[in-house]
Amino acid sequence: MRPLLITLMTLLPLWIFGQTVTLDTTFTGLFRQNCCGWTGSDGTISIALDDGRSLWGMGDSFIGEVYPDTTRPCLPESRLVNNTLLLQDGHTLTTFFNASDTSAYIPGTDTTVAWPGHGIQQEDTIYHFFKEYQGAGLTLVRVNLVKLDASSIAILDTQ
Repeated sequence: MRPLLITLMTLLPLWIFGQTVTLDTTFTGLFRQNCCGWTGSDGTISIALDDGRSLWGMGDSFIGEVYPDTTRPCLPESRLVNNTLLLQDGHTLTTFFNASDTSAYIPGTDTTVAWPGHGIQQEDTIYHFFKEYQGAGLTLVRVNLVKLDASSIAILDTQ
């Protein structure tokens, strides 16, 4: 009964006020990647950059191939890392992940994961917050401020 109630509460306002929902195929197509870099994730947040590009902070992310039927290869051919950054320049996405650290672009520790939060660009530096969580209960341990070079997206400092 509860799922029905939640569904009705979600859809009823759309019906009452005559709202429609339309799939944005251009935007969806941009994020439908098939190979080699980022191919999917949970949790995302974007930062508008001064030059018109967007930096997307992604949570747990798949790196690798996606088959035509939208399935993925098993590990180790397909990687799952704790975070990635995507740089959107028009209709092009560039993936940033740490090739030597299998856990993430912005690493946590042996017992923590780092997931992206909000950020802002100030002149030639991007200030991006990453929340560090520990354990199966995902206890928030700290919030780190990561400084990135706005041109190269290279990590300048982590505090």
